[in-house]
Amino acid sequence: MFHSAVLKLTFQYLIIIMIISAFFSLNLYRISTAEIDNSLSRQQQFLQGRSGSMLMPFIDDSDFQDARLAQLETARRNVLYQLVYTNIAILFIAGGLSYVFARMTIRPIEEAHEKQKRFTSDASHELRTPLATMRAEIEVNLRDRSANKAERTKILESNLEEVEKMEQLVSGLLALARVDAGRLKIFAFQAHPVVEDVCIRFRKVKDSKIDNHIDKELVLKADKNYFAELISILLENAVKYSDGKIEVDVRAIPHLSRVEIMVSDKGPGIAEADLPHIFDRFYRADSSRTKTSVEGYGLGLSLAKKIVELHKGQITVVSKVGSGSTFTVNLPQ
Repeated sequence: MFHSAVLKLTFQYLIIIMIISAFFSLNLYRISTAEIDNSLSRQQQFLQGRSGSMLMPFIDDSDFQDARLAQLETARRNVLYQLVYTNIAILFIAGGLSYVFARMTIRPIEEAHEKQKRFTSDASHELRTPLATMRAEIEVNLRDRSANKAERTKILESNLEEVEKMEQLVSGLLALARVDAGRLKIFAFQAHPVVEDVCIRFRKVKDSKIDNHIDKELVLKADKNYFAELISILLENAVKYSDGKIEVDVRAIPHLSRVEIMVSDKGPGIAEADLPHIFDRFYRADSSRTKTSVEGYGLGLSLAKKIVELHKGQITVVSKVGSGSTFTVNLPQ
């Protein structure tokens, strides 16, 4: 589909270029031949004025006219050949360049289409899995007439867990959709209270050891809600993979007019082969199929990256297997 689109766009580019080239070639041919005709006419008038003198014998006017027409025809032919050769060269060069530019134009659309296909496929897979589990358990429960209350309660609790998983997935998808819409409410606020509130919440809920070092005077221009969501995602990711101390550093870099946010953990780290993919949507879900014990759908870091990009910032990660990971976010101040 995209290959045919590239060829079609190449053809359209080429048609436009050749129409422009033909237009300029015709005008150039007309101007050149007119200039040549004028030049030969002036030359004929000059020679006619000098004919009959001692240095130049009398020349018949018909000879001047025949010679001028012959020269004009030769000049027109030479100009026409040069323009034809030039347009043939333009055709081949423009064809190659048109294909390159058409490919560059279509590539982002193709990549977006592939991401959408993968996103739809993965979302369908992740929704289908808990639904299949719930259906199987319910069917078994209905067929088992001898099941007691405790067994039925256990099945209902299992179904409730699957419902919670689907709610998490749907919430993540909705959050990504909101961020993809790109609507931000930018205003200045103090970063310290926002980061501190998120850290306190994780200490209470997750019982995590979180040390934060935040510039209390730091003022950040960003979407406050998305900023809090960004900190939450990075902390949740660190808590999920680490039982040790987690450090959060938020500081200003005045000479760069930027704010640096660093979240470090002492977890198992990330394999080098996985680093290029950790911000991909559902990458965690792909890993979960390899039976890792960590739950999640892999939407968090993808959402974090999108939030950072909307704020025209950058997010990077440095990790070593067995030594933990450090996520660094740079945002304009």
